[in-house]
Amino acid sequence: MPEQPGGIKFFVAKSPRPPVFVSRLSASRPVRCYADFQRTLRGTVPPKDATPTALKRDPSQNLMSTIHYFAYGSNMSTPRLRYRVPGCRFEFVARLPNYELCFHKRSNDGSMKCNAFKTAEPTDAVIGCVYEIPSNQKPALDRAEGLGAGYHEEIVHVLSPKGGEVVVCTYIADASFIDDSLQPYSWYKNFVLAGAENM
Repeated sequence: MPEQPGGIKFFVAKSPRPPVFVSRLSASRPVRCYADFQRTLRGTVPPKDATPTALKRDPSQNLMSTIHYFAYGSNMSTPRLRYRVPGCRFEFVARLPNYELCFHKRSNDGSMKCNAFKTAEPTDAVIGCVYEIPSNQKPALDRAEGLGAGYHEEIVHVLSPKGGEVVVCTYIADASFIDDSLQPYSWYKNFVLAGAENM
């Protein structure tokens, strides 16, 4: 039994197996791997595990700088985005005016992905979600959004449910990657639909 200065004794407990660390997404059903994430989208994991309010913020995050990110298309799905950027936190549903959601961004897999295409038409708008992202996880978001691989980052103004303007970053397809000759894969469209339902 080790003894510290001052006569204070303490015990060192020996565990028969290594400790298991689980995700904070859910105490009862953590999303440990991509397979769990896929089951979440299929509905076999209780929906409450994937809701924005299910992730309690670490108090230390209050000291961390954050950015506001406008997600549209497949990244509206909170489980999908959280799998890629664990610290994301849902803020609100927003509108990006004067843009149109198009499936015309050419991908390396031979299909089309989503793009918020600027039309300058006042009746057009892309519906999406604003997330708060820890600044130190921005590189993970860049990778997830394909920055430098057909997408570039832009600062845009979106409208909150109360009508106020919010400055956010988002990712727009490069002009050289726009191609209307192909179609999106069905699994990709399912991610977009899952995100819409998640809102």
